[in-house]
Amino acid sequence: MPNNQKPDILEDFLLSLIPDGAGKELLKHAQKSIDDIPGKPLFAKHHRPKAEMHIWLAWQKDPGNPFGTAIKAKYLNLKSAEGKIFIDWLKKVFFSPIRLRT
Repeated sequence: MPNNQKPDILEDFLLSLIPDGAGKELLKHAQKSIDDIPGKPLFAKHHRPKAEMHIWLAWQKDPGNPFGTAIKAKYLNLKSAEGKIFIDWLKKVFFSPIRLRT
């Protein structure tokens, strides 16, 4: 997701948009927090990216924003390589002229 080349979920893509530097350091801390949960985590293994993303968002200046609001607040970097590919795809799908076959 969103390139349909991997079986990832939306949160995997969003995690790739976390900016380098302090953003990635905070993500590492979120991942360690999950690793340090005593016993079994309360969620399925395939939901780990969801937990990582929501913990990371909870630790932002304005905690708990939905994904779209987090993007607008520039918590996530759409100028990253993955972000640019996604934006280019959106433009191609939604903003290119429709060509009808005749």
